[in-house]
Amino acid sequence: ANNTNIINGTEFTWTFDDGQFSSKVIPDPHVYYNYTNNSIVRNLKLKAISMYGCMDSIIKPITIYPYIFAKFSVNKSEICSDEVFTINRTASAGAINQYLWDFNNDGIVDATTTSPEFQHTYTNKTAASFDRTIKLIVTNAEGCDTSFVQTIKVHPAVKANFELNQYEVCSPNYSIIRNTSENRGIVATKFLWDFGDGDFSNSTDEYLTHVFINN
Repeated sequence: ANNTNIINGTEFTWTFDDGQFSSKVIPDPHVYYNYTNNSIVRNLKLKAISMYGCMDSIIKPITIYPYIFAKFSVNKSEICSDEVFTINRTASAGAINQYLWDFNNDGIVDATTTSPEFQHTYTNKTAASFDRTIKLIVTNAEGCDTSFVQTIKVHPAVKANFELNQYEVCSPNYSIIRNTSENRGIVATKFLWDFGDGDFSNSTDEYLTHVFINN
């Protein structure tokens, strides 16, 4: 802020030490950039010249910490329960000294891996899909931080199962098969039956029959 005892007709020159200048009494907000790996100092100078030609100036140093940028990608936008996907954070940049991963976006750091690429998964034991938000927070040695988030959809687990009314039969004989897959018709909606004798079925019924022949 310009705390000068302002007299009408006084001229001001702000020198930001990065090639930028301003002649306003109160300059517009100024942004400093530092894309190096170390802190840098810029000397902010204010020069005032009164209408009588009297002049004074003041310099104050400003320390600019190194730039950091958080970003990552996932190789799948949707997964089935417990399906592994890959996270790649090579797009992050700057003088980063720490990578903090929050896999549930709940404010709790779940991992601090520095590996540029690694695998993760989610479990979904419900009957509906849900979203999970992954958050990456990066910091530098000076304590600056920034973050990036991305969402992945997790579909419910599918668990196939069935029962037979008898597991030993004379040939030929009908067997009654009951489809006991979890959440049948809700999560599991398509089925492929392989009877082991060259016959197949796509039946979605709870009960079906098959004749097993020994020949």
